[in-house]
Amino acid sequence: MTIKLVGSSSGSVSLQAPASTSGGANRVLTLPDINSTVDTTGRAGNILQVVSTTKTDQFSVTPSAAETPITGLTASITPNSTSNKVLITCHLSAVSSSSVWTFFAFTRGGSKITAACGDAQGSRSQAMVGSLPYNQTDTMNNFYLQYLDSPSSTSALTYGVNYIRGSTSSHTFYVNYGTVSSDVATRATFSSTITLMEIAA
Repeated sequence: MTIKLVGSSSGSVSLQAPASTSGGANRVLTLPDINSTVDTTGRAGNILQVVSTTKTDQFSVTPSAAETPITGLTASITPNSTSNKVLITCHLSAVSSSSVWTFFAFTRGGSKITAACGDAQGSRSQAMVGSLPYNQTDTMNNFYLQYLDSPSSTSALTYGVNYIRGSTSSHTFYVNYGTVSSDVATRATFSSTITLMEIAA
C-alpha cells in the first residue's frame, strides 16, 4: 500500500510499505519534530555516528623523538559529508618517570592537528594540554583533550594522541599505570579513552 502526500501547489511525497514482511521487513517510522517541523539526521548539529576506543592495557616508551604516538589509543571514522565535523574527546591516564614537562596533541592520519594546538612561537612545541614538572613520579595524571575538527573528507580517518616530550634527558613515559612496579593493593592500573562523534554541518 502506498500513501501519497500531495503538495498544495506542486510536488508530492510517497510512503510505501515493504512488499514482504519476511526477514524483519516490518518497520515503524517515528518522526521527531522540532517546532512542528520534521527533524532529519542531516540537520546541523545532529550527531550522526559515534566511535570510541578504550585502551585498558599498559604502554611505556623512552622517547628518542620529539613526538611519539600512543599505541592503541586511536579510533577511526568515515564522515558522511565533507562539510561535516568530527568532535574528538579523550581522557588520558599518564605519567613520566622523572621531573619533565609533559605535552599532548591530537593527530589525524598520523599527523599532528596543529590547528588544535597553541600558535607557533619560536622553538616552543605546539601542544593542546600538558603538565608542569613534578617529583611524585608514581602519581597518575588525568588529561582531557577536546577539539572540533573540520577534516573536509568522506574517507576513513584515524585519530590518535601524540606524547610530546618536554625534555631531551632520558626518561620513560607511561600510560595507564604508574612508574613504581610494586604489585601491591595500594597501586592500580588505569584506562584511557578516545571518542569520535560526527556532527552534521
